Amino acid sequence: MNLFIMLLQILLIGDSLSLYPGGYQSRIKEEVLNLSKVGAPTGYMLNKINQNKSIIKNYKHVIFYGGVNDVYGGVNQRVTLSNIQKSIDTINKYGGHAVIILGYNPLIQPNKTKANEWRDLQQKISTQIKGAKIIPICPFLLPKHLSDHVHLNSEGNKIFGDWIKSQLKNKLLTN
Repeated sequence: MNLFIMLLQILLIGDSLSLYPGGYQSRIKEEVLNLSKVGAPTGYMLNKINQNKSIIKNYKHVIFYGGVNDVYGGVNQRVTLSNIQKSIDTINKYGGHAVIILGYNPLIQPNKTKANEWRDLQQKISTQIKGAKIIPICPFLLPKHLSDHVHLNSEGNKIFGDWIKSQLKNKLLTN
């Protein structure tokens, strides 16, 4: 088997940000099993990981991209961080290599209160979550790239998708 293809076998757990047609996941679609769900909070994602423990070992990398629904749903940040850490621990325990996508800078959205909460969560994920490679915040997105207060439009998804694909290749090939 081609080593490059083997390294890009990816299991993806996320929310609507991982399901947008033409989004970042579509740029790596040939190598991805996407278990994401619209509206999924991190508790759902943790349960989905636990339900699929037996297949984690079949994937070289497991990508986790979530937390924004917890912010908008009023979930306590400690609970969110705990769910993410438990998810990463389970991924690693069952033979996966965890990668977390932080996303884009939420301060480009109009709801500054939620944007600041989301940004704070991103910072804590990057400093407090252990056992995962972190894809940093995409620096190229502007307010014009939003279709609503959270989701990216087509142009934004292309930019974000190109960023994630390049970061994944860097992260996955530097093991």
